[in-house]
Amino acid sequence: MQIKTFKMGQFQSINSKTVRLSILDDSVALDETYDRVERMLRNFCDTNEEKEILSCWEKAVSKKCRNPLQLWSAFGLAMRALENWGKHRSFLAFSIRQVELSQEFEKSSDLFAGMDSVNSAILVADSYLNMAKGNLLMSQYKNSEKYATKCLSVLCSVRKSNLNAIKLSGYAYLYKARSNLGFSNFRNALEDLERSLRVAHDQEDRRLECFACCAMGALYLQLKDYEKGNFFSIKSCEIWTQCGSSWSTRTKVTTQLNLAEAYRKVGKIEDAMVIGEEAMKIAIENDDRSCQAYAMLCFADIHRVRKDEERSLPRYNSASGLMLDTGDQFGYMMSTIGKAKLYLQTKDYQKAIQEYFAGQKIAEAIGNKITSMHIHGELALLFQRLSNQDEARVRTLRYHRLLETMELFCGICAEPMAEKNEQLEALPCSHFFHLKCVSNNDALEMRMCPSCQKKPMKQATL
Repeated sequence: MQIKTFKMGQFQSINSKTVRLSILDDSVALDETYDRVERMLRNFCDTNEEKEILSCWEKAVSKKCRNPLQLWSAFGLAMRALENWGKHRSFLAFSIRQVELSQEFEKSSDLFAGMDSVNSAILVADSYLNMAKGNLLMSQYKNSEKYATKCLSVLCSVRKSNLNAIKLSGYAYLYKARSNLGFSNFRNALEDLERSLRVAHDQEDRRLECFACCAMGALYLQLKDYEKGNFFSIKSCEIWTQCGSSWSTRTKVTTQLNLAEAYRKVGKIEDAMVIGEEAMKIAIENDDRSCQAYAMLCFADIHRVRKDEERSLPRYNSASGLMLDTGDQFGYMMSTIGKAKLYLQTKDYQKAIQEYFAGQKIAEAIGNKITSMHIHGELALLFQRLSNQDEARVRTLRYHRLLETMELFCGICAEPMAEKNEQLEALPCSHFFHLKCVSNNDALEMRMCPSCQKKPMKQATL
């Protein structure tokens, strides 16, 4: 049995077992279909308010689609363009509508003759995954994790027998991991990243491996294990260099910016600047406002480290404006905290407090506990310097409460982690320890985790 897939003005018959998944489509070899969708969407983005883009575009494109599957595919291509342009609010709105379309597929068995239950499930799962991605772009981590989990639930019964379903589950684990990372749930994030990497290796999906290494690098940078953070960031760039010639330029820019941040953390300032400048050039050429925002934030952080306040502050302001424009709450939070550190560096303490308060508000709103913890720590030191002992005491208590909530105490020495640059080790149960403690602990000779004492140890995968 044959079904037809979307070709904007023409049709192409394909086997019913084949579904074009928007979430897996990352080739730079853009075909005529994508070009037409992009041109039409660009016109609506230029002439309509953002909240009106969806309704105007769907009304126009529906006239060119002969069945709901074509419309579903058109939404997938449109979301790719919206992500590249940094229009995250529109991306989320389009993803919601695509989910509605996929649910209509399930309810109406006569929509496409020949669409079997496996392909129908994959369409629904892909729609949920786009929904997870849209929420992730907006730093709405709870919703992102929810829809990534829904994707996995839909795929549960089919992923053992279908290649697309298996690959899709790898991306679902990736987005689930990034959502948990946004919440600072490091154990869950690590477990999901390891699952994602396992799928990538089993299916020889180097693009998924590249993204998972990026996320793993970000995880260890947040935990201040800069050695592992740099290792995974470099690894992701190596994968792109070896295999990414046919991938989108956005993938390259993302890996570059991740590496630039890792280099800055270990003091490789000049290398970070060179990489950041190349990433910015590509982002500008492709009108990628989201990547431009993070490149600008990279420059601002570098100039702050160089103690060049005159160059740093305007770049923080530019990054903040771009983050607001794209709806990236996490990026806006990091720009705000960067300005706070800059004001602290120039001893403008009141402005530093003001920016820290603003950053704290965002961190609590999106649930990013580790950033909230670090802000409490900085404010505790600042209030102590200003002889406000009561406020310093409150901030110190909140700091340690968050440390406990995130389980960022080494289960061997009982000292905190993620306070300074030091090597960590994650056991297969995903508990983190200081590497130096793991190397010298007697409990490990019994092949048991010192924290949970339930799961026998095995060879670590990291």
